[in-house]
Amino acid sequence: MRIKWTFLIGTFIIWYCGHAVAQSGGRVIIIVHPSNPVSKLSRSQLSKYFLKKITTWKDGRPIIPVDQEETNAVTGLFAEKIHRKNIELVKRYWYNRLFSGRGRPPIKLPSDEAVIEFVNKNPNAIGYISEKAKLAGVKKIEVNVGK
Repeated sequence: MRIKWTFLIGTFIIWYCGHAVAQSGGRVIIIVHPSNPVSKLSRSQLSKYFLKKITTWKDGRPIIPVDQEETNAVTGLFAEKIHRKNIELVKRYWYNRLFSGRGRPPIKLPSDEAVIEFVNKNPNAIGYISEKAKLAGVKKIEVNVGK
């Protein structure tokens, strides 16, 4: 019985945290290197890039997705809006992939500034930042969240 209550309480906490992030508003800005010809992506494509279900750009270059630490609010917002999952479900997806030998999660960086710097130095990279971050040397991508 104790395990059942622990599971129910844990599930509620995961739901509540994800719900709170979604309700907090804010936007996620998707960025790529200025030389990347991509200017628009669907939400579905973007999710597949970050889940590494699609691993190359249309021209054959490898995609290098860059995540932020789970403790950053923008990471939860990205999971909710792009993957349409809470952060715990995304983490579980990567645990399963990693331990089954089917893939490694994207590089994790600590801040918007670190993501901007990484993307600025890597033409194949794609990352996300919070709306308050300053776009310095990177290109913003339009995302159709309806698809």
